Amino acid sequence: MTYAIIDDLVSRFGSNEIIGLTDKAGDMGGIVDAVANQALDEATSEIDSYISKIYATPIEAPVPDLIVAFCCDIARYRLYSDKPLPIVSARYTEAINWLKNISKGLAVLPIKAILPLDSTLYAVKARSQVFTDTMLSKYF
Repeated sequence: MTYAIIDDLVSRFGSNEIIGLTDKAGDMGGIVDAVANQALDEATSEIDSYISKIYATPIEAPVPDLIVAFCCDIARYRLYSDKPLPIVSARYTEAINWLKNISKGLAVLPIKAILPLDSTLYAVKARSQVFTDTMLSKYF
């Protein structure tokens, strides 16, 4: 399951752009689903790599709108494999920065977290045993 579908890409960026990005040879005459879906799969995996520290992945439906939007931005960036336009790079960078903030607990999703956002994990190291059975046996 991906967080966005081809229709999401088309509604955000237009069919002409998605056709151009997926049918690079221009001989298919339309969107090449396999190419678009691969970019969406990779975008979803990239999103999961950031949010899985705090949220269970994959996110169950309904997927928050912001995740859908950022999935489209990341997929679009990946489809521009050679030289993305500055706006494409900027939107990708914005998505990644937001995902980094999610992983640090500085931004939140409107879904249940697997860890409390304010939780701190502590490690405890105990000293070696002071009173051993052998030592105590002298007194009992």
